[in-house]
Order: sequence, then structure tokens, then C-alpha cells
Amino acid sequence: GKGKGKGRGMTSRGCALPIFSVSEVSAFTLTMAEVLQDHGCAIVTGVASEEDCTRLAGLFAQDLGDLIDKEAVQKLGSSAMQKVAAAVAENPRAWPLGSLPLLGNLQRCQLRGLPHGRFAWGCRLLPNVRRCYEAAENKFWPHVDHNAHDRRIFDDLGEVVGDWEVYQGLLYAWGCEGSHASTTAVLPGSHQTAYSSMMEDPAIAARGRKGVHFTQLTYMSDKQAAASLQDSWLAGAGRVPVPRGSLFLWSSKTLHQGWSGGPRLAQPVCWEPMGRRDAAALDRKMRLAALGLPSTHWASLGIPHTLVAPEPCTASAPSEQRGKIALPLKATIRPASLQPEGRDVSEFWAALQTCGWEAPMSVKVRELLEESLSPEVLAAL
Repeated sequence: GKGKGKGRGMTSRGCALPIFSVSEVSAFTLTMAEVLQDHGCAIVTGVASEEDCTRLAGLFAQDLGDLIDKEAVQKLGSSAMQKVAAAVAENPRAWPLGSLPLLGNLQRCQLRGLPHGRFAWGCRLLPNVRRCYEAAENKFWPHVDHNAHDRRIFDDLGEVVGDWEVYQGLLYAWGCEGSHASTTAVLPGSHQTAYSSMMEDPAIAARGRKGVHFTQLTYMSDKQAAASLQDSWLAGAGRVPVPRGSLFLWSSKTLHQGWSGGPRLAQPVCWEPMGRRDAAALDRKMRLAALGLPSTHWASLGIPHTLVAPEPCTASAPSEQRGKIALPLKATIRPASLQPEGRDVSEFWAALQTCGWEAPMSVKVRELLEESLSPEVLAAL
């Protein structure tokens, strides 16, 4: 302050200022948990620093570079293909559109070990990402999660899976603030009224009792109620512009969908209390990590993603058609979830392919995975 005025009983001379009390601070404090509770979604800025974003983009470039069969590029590729392959090693944005389907459907990097690559685990293990989830869990949420009719699984405190609160997340290494950026569209507040309406529908309840949580409005048997919710979506939903280095969180009860508009470098992340994960889920998560396969958003359940067949990819040959370049790719990178030196990924496919996802894993196979996975990754599963 200036001059000789006093503030709250203290002179300003010498910067002798008091600390605000808890009640005073609360007048201008808004916690992330409160934002999630009110709106069902939140943007947390500054989760990844500029240095983090640059490093993460570099990790993604390394993943893509490892996938390219450089020998095939030199022997069989045109000069244009050789230039593209060299550019990708420096900048992921140089990846040709003709090669996108080789990484997965819907412009998602779901194949060839990328779900467990350097970039993916670099994002998941970023300390600030976990801190955001810890902050979200430090508050009691008196409402159900996902499909409230799923009563199959309980956590270590006896709470049923249908009552768990789960937050899906996307960490953005590139910002998506432009009008032609791919992002996520949400209907803020829909985790309350819209979700409750959906849970009252008999068809949705039947799906939940089978453990099915993915629920579109079109699945509702009450078409009038579904049409009303669709109108609410069209009137209030919007695309979320997320700055570089930010984490976008939303409740799994919030109505949302992906929006394709341009390149996006963002990693899905999710942390949940460890007490929700049982031994069978840990077996599945270890298996997914060793094979480089994606899971659904649940961190606690380790459910293989239905959009990707649980089978190894094959190497691809180079091709150029009408200016579209398809780079020659290896079957897989070595997942960052594995120890740097050790068994080849093909050995894990041989050991695990005959074991059902819901069947108990043998002691021998479990020990193989425990000794082969990175200690840091194993501790995070």
C-alpha cells in the first residue's frame, strides 16, 4: 500500500501484511472439486509446463520414428517418402494422412504398441496429472457413477461400482483452441439431470445390470425422453478449447463426444483409488501393458478396449497412391511399459494369447510379467 494508511490493523510500511484467514480466502477460492461437482467438467491449466509439452511431443516423435521401417524406406521408398520419414523424426505433425489408418481407426493412436509408448506413459506419470486426480478424490460425492445399475464389483470399502465417481481426462501437449482443432464436446451440468433421466430408462437399466456403461441417447427405450435430452444437447453442448499443457477432466456421467476437426496431440489419462482394483484387474492391466494394447477409461478395471482386436499387428509395406504416402511400419514399437532390455513383445503374445482375459493368470505368467514390466509402470497399474 501507499502512504501511511493501515490495512486490517497493520501498517503498510515495511510490508507487514497479515495472512488471510481461511474464511476470508474462501470468498475468492474455487476448488477443482467444486467445479467438477457443479459442471461435470473442468479445465486445469498449467498441468504440463512448456518444457513438459516440448518433451512429450519429442517422446511422441520418438515413438513414431521407432515404428517406421527405415530400411524399407531407403530401399523401396521414393524421395518424397524418404523426406517425410526424416521429417517425422523431428516433428509429429509431419506424419502423412495416408499413414494415419495404420495407427488406428478414428484418428486414434491405438495400434502397434502406441497406447503404452513413451508419450503415453510420459503423460500418465506426469506428477501434476496425478495431483489433479488426488484433489478430485478428496471430496465426498453424493451421486452415482456411470450406470448406477451395475452391482457386480465392490471396492475395498464395500462401495459398488455403480456408485463410483470416475473422471476421464485428456492431457494436451498441443493446444486445441482453434476453430479447426479436434477436441471434446460436452454438455456442462448434464452429469446431474440428464444422467438421472437416462438411469430411469428401463433399457439403460438392463444394460447396466450386464456391466455395460457406454450409453448413447439412442439406446433409451423412452424415445420422447431421449429426444428431449437430444434437444438439450443441441442447445447447450459445445466444443472445449483446451490450452497447451492443460488437463481437461470430465465426470463419466457427463454427456460428451469426440469432435474431429484437425490434428490433436493429447493423451487419455485416468487415476482411481487403488482400493477399487482387484487382483483380476491387475492381471489384465499387466497383460495390456506388456502387449501394448489400449483399455477403456477405467483405471481400476483394466477392460480391453473394444475398438482394438486383441491380436498383434503385422508390418506394413510402403505405398504411394494419388499423393497419399503410407509409410512402411513395423508391427509394434517396444512399449515403454517394458524394461528397456528383455524379452521381445512377440514372446508375450505367445505366452498370453491362449489365456482368456477373464481367466486367472498362471503364477508363471504373472511372474514373467512382473519381472518384465518397468518398476515405475508396474507401481502405477
